[in-house]
Amino acid sequence: GQPSAAGGGPASTSSHDTITCLTITNDRRYDRHEVAFSGIPISKDWNLRDDDLEKLIVVGAENRRVAAQFNVLSRWGTALTSNNVGGGAAAAAIRWLQVAIPVAIGSDSRSVTFELRRYDLSQARAIDVSTDVQISGTGGDGYTVRTGPGEFVLDKGLGAIVREIKVNRSTLLSHSTNNAGPSITFIPQRTAVYGSSPRTLTSDQHGSVDYFEVTEVGPVKVTVMAEGTLSDPSGASLCNTRSTNDPAPYESFTYSLALTFFRGKTDIKVQYHIRNQCSNGDGSDWTDQAFSIVKASYSLSFDHGIPATSSSMHLYNGASDTSIPVGVTSQSLKTTIVEQRKGGGAPWRRRARVTSSGSTIASGVAFNAPIIGIANGSSRCMVAIVLAYMRYREPQALRVTGSTMSFDVVSETQRVGEGKGLWNHGMIIIRKWNGTQRTYFQNLLQLVRWPAVLEVERGLLLHAPPEYSSSTGVVMPLGYAGAPDTPIKTAYLSTLTKLHDDTVSPNGQWERAKRYGSQIWPDVEFDGYQVDAAANPAQSDGRHGYWNPHAHELAEFLRSGDPKWVHDFALPLSWLMTYTAYLNVGRQTHDWVRNGLCINSGGSGDGDWHRSAFGSDDYMYNLAMKYAYPLRPDPIHRRRIEITGRTVRERYPRSTPEPDRDIYLEKLDVARGVIQ
Repeated sequence: GQPSAAGGGPASTSSHDTITCLTITNDRRYDRHEVAFSGIPISKDWNLRDDDLEKLIVVGAENRRVAAQFNVLSRWGTALTSNNVGGGAAAAAIRWLQVAIPVAIGSDSRSVTFELRRYDLSQARAIDVSTDVQISGTGGDGYTVRTGPGEFVLDKGLGAIVREIKVNRSTLLSHSTNNAGPSITFIPQRTAVYGSSPRTLTSDQHGSVDYFEVTEVGPVKVTVMAEGTLSDPSGASLCNTRSTNDPAPYESFTYSLALTFFRGKTDIKVQYHIRNQCSNGDGSDWTDQAFSIVKASYSLSFDHGIPATSSSMHLYNGASDTSIPVGVTSQSLKTTIVEQRKGGGAPWRRRARVTSSGSTIASGVAFNAPIIGIANGSSRCMVAIVLAYMRYREPQALRVTGSTMSFDVVSETQRVGEGKGLWNHGMIIIRKWNGTQRTYFQNLLQLVRWPAVLEVERGLLLHAPPEYSSSTGVVMPLGYAGAPDTPIKTAYLSTLTKLHDDTVSPNGQWERAKRYGSQIWPDVEFDGYQVDAAANPAQSDGRHGYWNPHAHELAEFLRSGDPKWVHDFALPLSWLMTYTAYLNVGRQTHDWVRNGLCINSGGSGDGDWHRSAFGSDDYMYNLAMKYAYPLRPDPIHRRRIEITGRTVRERYPRSTPEPDRDIYLEKLDVARGVIQ
């Protein structure tokens, strides 16, 4: 349980400077073994350039180096890639730097602190590289990622991206054209033309990968990102409502997929977003282009290593106020589902269940940390999956059909609003051990459950001292650690803490306002007197996210380092606003499109949250995004920032009056004061 990190020999005593200390805190009662990562602000005075990255090291206890990875997130005075393609000495100075460190840390609010140093000369590797994660090309569309115990063959021509998985040289997955990758089942908008029967699109038969990028190359983590389209050959998936100046139809269903592989591990972090990108982009009616989605999933089939035979078993585990135990389904291995269903009834209540081949074998209100898996005694292997925040983001499910594992990000018919995306984070956990008995795999599933859920819901963060962050000029003044309390500071923290607790605690605002669902959670009530007014989520009018409550919480993390100010509320609300509340039409650029900007302040109705009220571009009060992304960077979020920037540039050209410009000619703040 003692804090540690993947380390090597002693750090060099040659000439160097300490940039800052970095503290990682585990605020939960489970030991953690994962890669901690965050962006760290860097003062312009450091003049840190790309060529300096090989001079950086992270030092832990007893002056010993630890494995670390550095990625540039933003630069001083220019765009990330502007005028410096390929980086190097000519690149502008770094403003935000992502630091990633693999760490093992004990439970109960235990913290561990490291030192970030820059040396005068490049530092040779003093760490065992045998478990570094590396990516290499294999020719054509292929790449191979090696993490030490795992080998993953990727194919950017496949919707699933993953072609093959080996653990300890044993093949567990070899791609087939069935049950793999993104899929969606929907009811056509134009039932008079296409009928009302559901139609299913799969990436192998109806999909295309439109974009692929390797966004991180190790040595601590490798990330790849893909964007794709799912198309009905008959035209039933086309969006036909466009502006009169650009009437050509386009496809409604697109997705983004990011897969991350970690040093010394066999797990895969999965970020899977789906979009109904149908919208004319600048109209007064923002509710007429919704789609009824019956099911939307990302799946991988492990039938090569864990065949659906009598020697295999489905397993599930979770916890709730009614508690589901460790379970093993029958040996038929047909379909097992752990699901957070759409709530219902009068009075309305949440509903969760476990089904095996259609029969309910466990139920409850909500499962707090559900996990589902498949194991095989002959291959001595188990694969399990978890999905972040499933208890709040109904309807969602974890499903195993035969040997196919599925993240059902929509598990039963849901009206997905116009120009909306659904963000989702999950984990695939792969373990190959010597045990063969059913009880062994049950215990193993229980062992990996909470660490996996915490990694996707409350990933370990790095925090620099507030006096350091304040000195960089990147963030607002934060004071200093141990600063004495003042009446203003005490009142501010007391109020912020009460608002936080009144939102996230049992019988808090989410529960009272019935703020559950993947298109509305975790937004909050604008009018506190209406918090008990909704009889069900469809009547709930969450709109306060526009007014930026979460920026204060992210700023409090920068000051205090307490992870609750990021993970309890602020970061998932940032994602909701970015991908769901703001208009999200993928890469569409048709006439006057407001892609990436707010279009409504609030609204109610199933699927019409943030769509059935009123709004305009200048409702961009929300400044939390400039902290949400660097505190927990990911490539899908970066792409959304690019899209929003493009929209603002095209809608508000450089003829903007000088007083309304920011300090750099090429920069416009996406904020109400500037846009107005």
